[in-house]
Amino acid sequence: MQFFRRWSLFILLPVFLLVLIVPKWISSAGESGSGGERGSGGRPVPVVRTMTVEAENLRDRLVLNATLMAEDRVQLRSEISGRVTGIYFEEGTTAEEGELLLKIRDDDLQAQRKGKQLQMELAEIQLRRQQRLLDNQSTTQEAFDEARIRLETLESELELIDAQIAKTEIRAPFTGRVGLRQISVGTLLDPSTVVTSIQDISKLKVDVAVPERFLSRVREGMSLDLRIDGVDKAYRGEVTAIDPQINVATRTITLRAEIDNSDYQLRPGGFATIELVLSEIEDALLVPATAVIPDLERTTVYVLEDDRAVSREIRTGLRTRERVQVTEGLQPGDRVIVAGIQDLRDGIEVNVLESAQ
Repeated sequence: MQFFRRWSLFILLPVFLLVLIVPKWISSAGESGSGGERGSGGRPVPVVRTMTVEAENLRDRLVLNATLMAEDRVQLRSEISGRVTGIYFEEGTTAEEGELLLKIRDDDLQAQRKGKQLQMELAEIQLRRQQRLLDNQSTTQEAFDEARIRLETLESELELIDAQIAKTEIRAPFTGRVGLRQISVGTLLDPSTVVTSIQDISKLKVDVAVPERFLSRVREGMSLDLRIDGVDKAYRGEVTAIDPQINVATRTITLRAEIDNSDYQLRPGGFATIELVLSEIEDALLVPATAVIPDLERTTVYVLEDDRAVSREIRTGLRTRERVQVTEGLQPGDRVIVAGIQDLRDGIEVNVLESAQ
């Protein structure tokens, strides 16, 4: 039994020593073979990316949504009741101002007009006769005045008939695109029936609801950019009017802008994204938002100087979705570290992988 115990000690003791020594040997071998670049203190040198700060123009924009509207748009209806005798427009085409679009039967009015013209001819003859008699002192001034007033009365009655005839015609109130027709020849129209619509889309307008906190920064004449889905082109517009009343429900104020649509690519009713240019700053210095380190007391960035990361306090201005304007603390040409800043401290040596654009 004692023989077996001695042999057990001889076997277990070397195994126990191997368990203690081998992990430390593997760990030290792994550290010595890692191959990473080290600084003067023996720690790995952080790998960073940088960008060179350059001055550029910065636009402070407010992105909003709006719906396009025609400059002028009306639904065409008849002023009187009557049967349609002619339709003179094609759907979707351009009609010039004053162009005849539709005609309602006016036989009775034309007959009245012809009878009134005959009465006027007779009244003119009687007036000329009274004028000759008055010149020869063969009649009285009163008889002449009665003949004159009779002619003038007939002229006014003829004008009334002409006005009624004009109501049997529907003409384009302005130059624009005609919509789909809702009636046919023979339809018995009344003033409630929509014939078609006409829209002037050479210029469009948009009403943009702007939060009231921006009220002091908006003005008539300021520019905006408009984009819609499916059209790559950006359209430039101009604010033409500002509603004097703030919407108490939404706490917004409405701006109306005009958009040139001479290429007829935009359509009324379309959903648009509006970028309202509140201000423009020349020679602004911008850095990625990821490079800015905010703190309770100050805001800093890391700048590359002699292959070292140097912390520099800055002041910021406007912010866009991805970048921040630096108003103090940087100069054009400075190389700002934009990636790898999580392992940095002031004055540490760094390895620049590549410069970001």
